[in-house]
Amino acid sequence: MAIAQRLRTQQSTIRRRNRVAEDLDHVLAQIRGKPGFENFLRADSEAQLLSAAQEGPIVVPNVTELRSDAILLTTTGMTSISLPHLSYASMNQYCGTNTLDNEVQRDLLRWLWYAAVQPVLG
Repeated sequence: MAIAQRLRTQQSTIRRRNRVAEDLDHVLAQIRGKPGFENFLRADSEAQLLSAAQEGPIVVPNVTELRSDAILLTTTGMTSISLPHLSYASMNQYCGTNTLDNEVQRDLLRWLWYAAVQPVLG
Protein backbone atom coordinates (compact mmCIF):
# COMPACT_ATOMS: atom_id res chain seq x y z
CA MET A 1 0.00 0.00 0.00
CA ALA A 2 1.36 3.42 -0.95
CA ILE A 3 2.34 5.82 1.80
CA ALA A 4 -0.31 8.34 0.70
CA GLN A 5 -3.02 5.67 0.85
CA ARG A 6 -1.88 4.57 4.31
CA LEU A 7 -1.93 8.16 5.50
CA ARG A 8 -5.48 8.68 4.18
CA THR A 9 -6.61 5.46 5.89
CA GLN A 10 -5.05 6.52 9.20
CA GLN A 11 -6.62 9.98 8.97
CA SER A 12 -10.01 8.45 8.24
CA THR A 13 -9.66 6.14 11.24
CA ILE A 14 -8.71 9.06 13.48
CA ARG A 15 -11.70 11.11 12.29
CA ARG A 16 -14.05 8.16 12.89
CA ARG A 17 -12.67 7.60 16.41
CA ASN A 18 -13.02 11.30 17.20
CA ARG A 19 -16.67 11.24 16.08
CA VAL A 20 -17.35 8.20 18.25
CA ALA A 21 -15.70 9.91 21.24
CA GLU A 22 -17.83 13.01 20.65
CA ASP A 23 -20.96 10.86 20.42
CA LEU A 24 -20.07 9.16 23.70
CA ASP A 25 -19.53 12.52 25.39
CA HIS A 26 -22.94 13.67 24.13
CA VAL A 27 -24.70 10.53 25.42
CA LEU A 28 -22.97 10.85 28.81
CA ALA A 29 -24.04 14.50 29.03
CA GLN A 30 -27.64 13.49 28.32
CA ILE A 31 -27.55 10.77 30.99
CA ARG A 32 -25.90 13.06 33.54
CA GLY A 33 -28.61 15.65 32.85
CA LYS A 34 -31.23 13.29 34.32
CA PRO A 35 -32.10 13.62 38.03
CA GLY A 36 -30.14 11.12 40.11
CA PHE A 37 -27.60 10.40 37.36
CA GLU A 38 -25.38 13.47 37.75
CA ASN A 39 -22.36 11.30 38.63
CA PHE A 40 -23.02 8.49 36.13
CA LEU A 41 -19.70 6.72 35.39
CA ARG A 42 -17.82 9.09 37.68
CA ALA A 43 -16.14 8.27 40.95
CA ASP A 44 -14.77 10.87 43.36
CA SER A 45 -12.63 8.31 45.15
CA GLU A 46 -11.55 4.70 45.05
CA ALA A 47 -13.83 3.96 48.00
CA GLN A 48 -16.82 5.34 46.11
CA LEU A 49 -15.91 3.24 43.08
CA LEU A 50 -15.54 0.08 45.17
CA SER A 51 -18.85 0.76 46.92
CA ALA A 52 -20.58 0.23 43.56
CA ALA A 53 -19.93 -3.50 44.04
CA GLN A 54 -21.86 -3.77 47.32
CA GLU A 55 -24.56 -5.90 45.70
CA GLY A 56 -21.94 -8.19 44.14
CA PRO A 57 -18.93 -8.14 41.83
CA ILE A 58 -19.08 -6.03 38.68
CA VAL A 59 -17.41 -7.32 35.53
CA VAL A 60 -16.64 -4.98 32.64
CA PRO A 61 -15.32 -6.56 29.45
CA ASN A 62 -12.71 -4.47 27.65
CA VAL A 63 -12.07 -5.60 24.07
CA THR A 64 -9.60 -3.85 21.78
CA GLU A 65 -7.48 -4.75 18.77
CA LEU A 66 -4.47 -5.04 21.11
CA ARG A 67 -5.87 -7.27 23.86
CA SER A 68 -8.99 -8.17 25.80
CA ASP A 69 -9.56 -8.19 29.54
CA ALA A 70 -12.32 -8.34 32.08
CA ILE A 71 -12.09 -5.61 34.68
CA LEU A 72 -13.36 -7.09 37.94
CA LEU A 73 -14.58 -4.72 40.64
CA THR A 74 -15.36 -5.95 44.16
CA THR A 75 -15.74 -4.14 47.47
CA THR A 76 -12.12 -5.01 48.28
CA GLY A 77 -10.45 -3.94 45.04
CA MET A 78 -10.16 -3.95 41.32
CA THR A 79 -8.30 -6.43 39.12
CA SER A 80 -7.90 -7.32 35.48
CA ILE A 81 -8.34 -10.80 34.04
CA SER A 82 -6.83 -11.52 30.63
CA LEU A 83 -9.32 -12.85 28.05
CA PRO A 84 -7.07 -14.14 25.24
CA HIS A 85 -9.93 -15.89 23.39
CA LEU A 86 -12.18 -12.83 23.34
CA SER A 87 -10.72 -11.15 20.28
CA TYR A 88 -11.72 -7.92 18.62
CA ALA A 89 -12.23 -9.76 15.31
CA SER A 90 -14.50 -12.34 16.96
CA MET A 91 -16.54 -9.61 18.63
CA ASN A 92 -17.09 -7.98 15.26
CA GLN A 93 -17.99 -11.32 13.71
CA TYR A 94 -20.57 -12.24 16.34
CA CYS A 95 -21.91 -8.81 17.21
CA GLY A 96 -22.06 -7.63 13.63
CA THR A 97 -24.79 -10.08 12.74
CA ASN A 98 -28.47 -9.24 13.09
CA THR A 99 -29.70 -12.76 12.62
CA LEU A 100 -31.97 -14.41 15.15
CA ASP A 101 -31.16 -17.87 13.86
CA ASN A 102 -31.07 -20.26 16.84
CA GLU A 103 -27.89 -21.97 15.70
CA VAL A 104 -26.05 -18.66 15.35
CA GLN A 105 -27.30 -17.57 18.77
CA ARG A 106 -26.17 -20.87 20.36
CA ASP A 107 -22.74 -20.45 18.76
CA LEU A 108 -22.56 -16.90 20.13
CA LEU A 109 -23.50 -17.97 23.66
CA ARG A 110 -21.10 -20.93 23.57
CA TRP A 111 -18.28 -18.68 22.40
CA LEU A 112 -19.07 -16.07 25.08
CA TRP A 113 -19.06 -18.74 27.77
CA TYR A 114 -15.61 -20.05 26.84
CA ALA A 115 -14.05 -16.72 25.84
CA ALA A 116 -15.42 -14.44 28.55
CA VAL A 117 -17.49 -16.00 31.33
CA GLN A 118 -15.49 -19.10 32.19
CA PRO A 119 -12.15 -17.25 32.59
CA VAL A 120 -13.78 -14.76 34.97
CA LEU A 121 -15.49 -17.45 37.08
CA GLY A 122 -12.55 -19.83 36.89
